[in-house]
Amino acid sequence: MPNLQDFYRRYPDIYLMIGVNDRQVDLVQEGVDCVIRTGELDDSTLVARPLGRFRWVTCASAAYLEENGTPQNPQDLSHHRAIHYFSGRARQAGEMRFARGTEKSQSR
Repeated sequence: MPNLQDFYRRYPDIYLMIGVNDRQVDLVQEGVDCVIRTGELDDSTLVARPLGRFRWVTCASAAYLEENGTPQNPQDLSHHRAIHYFSGRARQAGEMRFARGTEKSQSR
């Protein structure tokens, strides 16, 4: 996104529409020229190349931590509120897994 203004300056005739969704877009049917997907490529007829690695990050504001305390281990996270990814396609929230050394925790 930081490079968007430069992109528009360099390519003024390109109409760029950016959306975020986990629905598998039919590129031909929906007239889409390019998508960025994460995970495994289901459709082997597509031409794909890796752009980088994708990593989820869990964060908390200083105000939240001050009010609720800072988790000291993965198990502490079960006592905290979280806003995380909900898949419209799977109709459920993604599982959150945390680990530190041999300590592990997971939740929905």
